[in-house]
Amino acid sequence: MTSSDAAVRDGATEPQPLRRIRLVLALLASATAVGGLVELAMLRHWDAPIQLLPWMVLVVVAVVGVLTARGGSTRLAQATGLAALLTGGIGVLVHLLENLDYGDDLAQYAQTWEAMPFLERLWLVLNGTVTYAPTLAPGMVALSGVILFISVLDRR
Repeated sequence: MTSSDAAVRDGATEPQPLRRIRLVLALLASATAVGGLVELAMLRHWDAPIQLLPWMVLVVVAVVGVLTARGGSTRLAQATGLAALLTGGIGVLVHLLENLDYGDDLAQYAQTWEAMPFLERLWLVLNGTVTYAPTLAPGMVALSGVILFISVLDRR
């Protein structure tokens, strides 16, 4: 083992390909967050105060992603990534529950919704047949967080 190998192992410097991958991942997290912001704008996702939460999280992910690409704080990127993952996961659950509740409000399911097996109702919600809130859309918030977190994984 050479002294440069020991320096790489100890985190003093990273190999160029790894630095490039980290840069691309951090910028990909930012781009994903910006895409999420565009989607929120197209859906006019601002009617209730709780609907502003994904806006805030995505703006933070976008900014922290750029800062991380420029060598910013690993801990900040990790915390932001985990916060986005948690927010996105909760958002998927909230949208899922809203849609499951919405099914019996639709004329075509008003008489049958409650009698339907749960898995069938779940399938109708997940595939978009019954939708009030796009069930998997908050997954984009979670995805941006995961990408950001991965961009600093094992970085010192």
